[in-house]
Amino acid sequence: MLAAQYPNGGFPQWWPKTGTIAKRITFNDGVMMGILNVLKDAADGALHFVRLAEPVHARARETVADGADCILKMQIVSQGVRSGWGQ
Repeated sequence: MLAAQYPNGGFPQWWPKTGTIAKRITFNDGVMMGILNVLKDAADGALHFVRLAEPVHARARETVADGADCILKMQIVSQGVRSGWGQ
């Protein structure tokens, strides 16, 4: 998952496939949030991730922060109001 993240913080729908929709960041299928939830657990040292080395926890924290920034940047703004995301 860490290797799949784009420089803008998003994740492709499928990885490592590069087809038309596969390379897109999508929200309606739960991929982006699912990945960020798993990585948040890794970042926080949840029980099933306690054996990861600290550098992996740190990388997961950075990845989650970058993903959250990407989500916020992708919001649709209408008349100055954040109103949703494109699907």
